[in-house]
Order: sequence, then structure tokens, then C-alpha cells
Amino acid sequence: MTRAASGQPLHMIGTNRDITAFKEALRAREEIQDQVEGILENMNGYLFQRALSPDGNVSYPYVSESLYRMLGLPFEPGKPGPDLRQVVSPLDADRVEAAIRQSARDMTALDLEFRVRTGDDRELWISNRSSIRRLYDGTIIWDGFGTDITVEKRAAQQLFYLTYHDKLTGLRNRLGFEADLESAVTSAIENLAPFCVFFIDIVDFRAMNDTLGMKKGDYIINETARRLQTIAGADAVVARIAGDEFALLKRATDKIAATLLAERLCAVVAEPIWLGNENAASDAGYRIDVNIGIAGFPDEETSSASALLQNPVPECMKRCDIALYEAKRLGRGKFCHYSDDIDHRVRNRTLLQQSLHLALANNEFLLHYQPIFDFQSGKIIAAVALVRWQHPTLGFQPPDQFIPLAEESGLIVPLGAWVLKTSMTQIRQWRTQIGLQKIAVNVSGVQFSQTDFVEMVENLLRETGATPDMIELELTETTLIDCSPDMLARMNALRGMGFTLAIDDFGAGYSSLKYLSKLPVDKLKIDQWFVGQMLNDSSDAAIIRTIVALGKGLNLELTAEGVETMPQRDFLLAEGCHAGQGYLFSKPLAQKDFETTIKTRK
Repeated sequence: MTRAASGQPLHMIGTNRDITAFKEALRAREEIQDQVEGILENMNGYLFQRALSPDGNVSYPYVSESLYRMLGLPFEPGKPGPDLRQVVSPLDADRVEAAIRQSARDMTALDLEFRVRTGDDRELWISNRSSIRRLYDGTIIWDGFGTDITVEKRAAQQLFYLTYHDKLTGLRNRLGFEADLESAVTSAIENLAPFCVFFIDIVDFRAMNDTLGMKKGDYIINETARRLQTIAGADAVVARIAGDEFALLKRATDKIAATLLAERLCAVVAEPIWLGNENAASDAGYRIDVNIGIAGFPDEETSSASALLQNPVPECMKRCDIALYEAKRLGRGKFCHYSDDIDHRVRNRTLLQQSLHLALANNEFLLHYQPIFDFQSGKIIAAVALVRWQHPTLGFQPPDQFIPLAEESGLIVPLGAWVLKTSMTQIRQWRTQIGLQKIAVNVSGVQFSQTDFVEMVENLLRETGATPDMIELELTETTLIDCSPDMLARMNALRGMGFTLAIDDFGAGYSSLKYLSKLPVDKLKIDQWFVGQMLNDSSDAAIIRTIVALGKGLNLELTAEGVETMPQRDFLLAEGCHAGQGYLFSKPLAQKDFETTIKTRK
């Protein structure tokens, strides 16, 4: 601009520039920024720039408005973003700052997940990804993008919870318990901290659930879980690993402490559970029992200690299963520690169960015969057929090892039919060859309860050519205590055919005397327990006298089992029992040996 001497402007010289493109660029930038903000809002995301100055200060020169909307904080354009510790949860702040500084040292991109607090005190999860660059003055810059991943995180947490927890009780499930067990193993090895694992099974829960209904069954499960957790303590891990089975992990616990805890668990769980109105006079509470199997880690006492260390989680749980199996065998409310002996016994039992199905087809069973003697003459008057199993790998198996398995599986029915058929065939030969008149055959309660039992016996008589007077059928006292009308009808039918019926193990049931006069039986076989104790215990001697007197009064024959000494024989003979079996006379013999024995005694 040119001015006159008076100061008045004379003329102006200037230039014009076209800034249309610049304005359009600014407008385009604003439009892009608006579009990005709109996109970020819909995506629950934000843009940011993080700076680490040479003096070590972390700041946020730029944060998009969408972050403020996420956090519920007021947005002031042009101002830098909030300080890190103002928004990041205290639970994550140290971790996030340490990651930032590590990224700066390594000059590597940074991916973070952390929690932030909102203005209304909610918690959000943020995923934060950024690339890194260094400015000429040494300042390190991260250009990044953040998103709200709260929904995904909560879904993942819920999925994690459902994966590792039981829905009904809230306890850890089997998968969660195995994870805790693995952690305990690591701690035990690193810190020499032993622990014990308990498997806890509710006795007869399925029948209980069917009787009471699912709602009350669930209540019992929940109450049992609560009691287990209360007794075990807050430092224990309690899990529900199956419908009616729980697991418990107790650290720093040795065998003695585990025994005391198991006793306490059995006692407390057995206390009444109130299913209705606790104050109602009619509600006495519902009682349950549990069985417990216990295994410790480490366990140097067992022969498989190395296997436990090599594969600890499955091996430890397997040991608990084995101990629990044994505890169930011992009865309701029992617990058992794992040991080599129990392992061997249970494994053999399992092998027997698996191979029992093929044993009949493979002709692995055989009969031994124990002579029944007349006490006065010493002559063999009959024999008892006793089934044995020559297992191809385990060798000779006594009946107490496999008869219960056969009864559980139902295989006792075909096995019992085989014993009867073999005995009929044998006695028919022996009547002609050695003059023996009768074989006694024990009949399982499971077998006798079959509706076609009498028909089966008739068919065997026809097949073998034997006659009913050759066979004595022994029924255990426990089978006959609650003799049903159908069973009574079978007994009458068999006796009408000419079979001798005997009550085996008489005295063991304790409650059948009132039924005895109504049962169509011919003989009582005195249980070997009383025979073995009668000279040592006056009560057992009195029971023997009572049984003999009862038999005489009902006109029944008497045979004593388990006679092992001459004084026992003399006492029985003096009281009026004239026949018996036992090791005093002979152990059970194979067919050839029995034939030799009977020939030498003629």
C-alpha cells in the first residue's frame, strides 16, 4: 500500500490466489473425518496417536471423539487425549504401561487388551493395535486404532465358565478339575507340596432321583456340594465331575489328614437333608451316604510311582477310581485309600468281568466235589458240587472271585444251568460206577428268581437222563427270607417232582425262623461261621443247639458246613447233627480225585 505525505492511502498493490482447491481439500478432510467418526461410532472404535517423548513422558496428542463417547466423557476439540491412568483400570494400568515401554525399546508394533472405566463407573474391554515410528527429535509415535470388545470378552468369559464349571452347582466340572489338578501337580513338584485327591460318589443316587423326582434330586446334589465345600475348606477345590460324583483336591495333605477328612465328609454328608418343611413333624429329613476313593501325589510307596510322575493327571484320577470302586465294595459310607493290592484286585476283577462272557463257550469252568460224611460211620453219603474257573491267563479262580460278577451281569443263569447239567450227568454216572447217590448243587437267588427255572430243570432232566432224587438243590437263607408267592410255588413244584431242598448257610440271615415252618424244605445246612466259633463262644454254641433242636422239631435233616476239627465233629454229633462237610474230612476234589477217595473209603 502507498500513502501520501499526509498519510492518506494513494493506491494498493496486491495479488489474488485461487484457493478453491485448498478449501475443497479442507472440506474433503472434514467430510472424511466425519465419515471416519461415523464408521468408528458404528464400530465402537476410535483412532489415536500415542507419543513417548525423550524425557519418558507418555501422552496422547490425538484421540478421536468416538473414544469420549465410549467412555461417557466430555469431548473438547483440539485438546490432547486423557492421561493413561485416568481411564485404564488399575488392574491393567501397570501391565499396559510396561508393554508400551517395551514396545518403545524394541521398536515393535503394539497389540494390547485392557479394561477401562467409564464416566458412569462401568467397565469396558478395549483392543488396541498400533504401528510405531520415531520422529527426528527422538519422540516415538504410535498410530493406532482401538475397538470396544466388551461383548466378545464377556461371551468368551461365559464360554470359559461354562467350559470349566458345572451349571447346576457352580462348582468346577471334570475339565476344570483336571486343569486344577495339573496346576497342583506342578506346584507339588516345584514346591514339594503334596496333595490328596478324593472321588466322592453318592450311593444309589439314580434310584433316589427316580423316587424323589429331578427337582429334589437336584436339591440333594446342591446340598451335598455345599457340605463338601464347607468341610473341605476354602483352600480346597471341589468339583462335580459326573451326575452323582464329586472330586475334591486338598493341598498339603498327607494320608493321615486325608483319612480324617474322609471320615468327616462321610459323617457330615450323612446328616439329614430337609427336603420339605424343616419344622414339620413328619419331615425327619432325607439321609444319604457316600463312598470315597482317595489317592495322593506324589506316592513313592506304590510300585507304579514312576507312572504317576510320568502321566500324573490321568494316573491320579485312575487311582481314585480304583479306590472308589473298592470303597463301594466295602459298603455304604466307606472310604478307601489307593494301594497296590487294591489296584491288583480291581484290575483282576475287571479282567474277569470282561472274560466271563466267553468262559462258558471256551469250556473254562469245571466242577470240584466236596464229600459229605456221616459223622458216625465216616462214610461219604453225598457230595457238594462247587464250580471253579480255570482262567487262561489268571489261572485258577475260586468262586468268591467270580460268582458275584456272574450274578451282577446275569451270567449266573447260564452258568447255573451248566452246573446243574454237569452235576446231573456226573451223578448218573457215579450211581453206577461208585455208588454215590446224590450231589448237592447251590442255586443262586438270581437264578432261582427266573420264572422259567422249573421248566429249565425239567429240560435238563430229560437231556441228562437223571432223576430228581439224585439232586439236592441248596437255596441260601438270604434268598428265602422274603420268599415271594412265585418262589414258594417253584419250591413246591420242585419238591413235588422229587428234589431234595436244603437251606444253605442257615443262621447267616438271622430273620428267617418265622418263615421256616412255611417253607417246603427237607434239610438245614448250618453256616460254617457258627461251626467255627461254637467251641470258642458260648453264644455260637447256643445257636448251634437251637438250630439242631429246630431242625429236629420240624423233622428236617441237618448238615454242618466247615467242620475242621474232631472236637467240632464230636460236639455236633453229641447235639444231634449227624452229617457234615469240611477240611476235617476232605477239601473239594477234582472228579478223578473224588472217585479215588470214595473208592478207598469203601
